[in-house]
Amino acid sequence: MRLSFLTSIAFQVNSAISSGEKISPEDLKKAIKDGSFWELLNSRDILPMGGMENENADVREELLAKLKPIEIAFDGDERRKFGVVMSDGLGILMAYLLEAIQQFYCQK
Repeated sequence: MRLSFLTSIAFQVNSAISSGEKISPEDLKKAIKDGSFWELLNSRDILPMGGMENENADVREELLAKLKPIEIAFDGDERRKFGVVMSDGLGILMAYLLEAIQQFYCQK
């Protein structure tokens, strides 16, 4: 997975946050756990799949595979670990993406 893919997703989530889009933390966490993450973001026009035609399913699955252990590790402890408001699923997602970027960078 390219770092540019992670940052592109983060920019789109940031745009959604700025536009006032909302996802509940429960919906976000459920979608990460059950694999419906991309469908959730697409259904809310937060990350339309049309904007991801250059990324194949393997890359999208790789990101989901990175988000799952982050969600498990920080579940319920996001406020302490990341300083995010627990009622904001997109804020939590941004924190997860930043953690994934940090892990990506540390692997190099």
